[in-house]
Amino acid sequence: MEIGQLRNLQELDLSSNPIRSKEKENLRKALPKCDIRF
Repeated sequence: MEIGQLRNLQELDLSSNPIRSKEKENLRKALPKCDIRF
């Protein structure tokens, strides 16, 4: 499953994961309605 298919996802906590700035940007674009915490 691709992360972009999770259109109803409201929250995602990735605060304990090292994620590059470009990947953060891609996640925000893929899940615009989701509150993502890094």
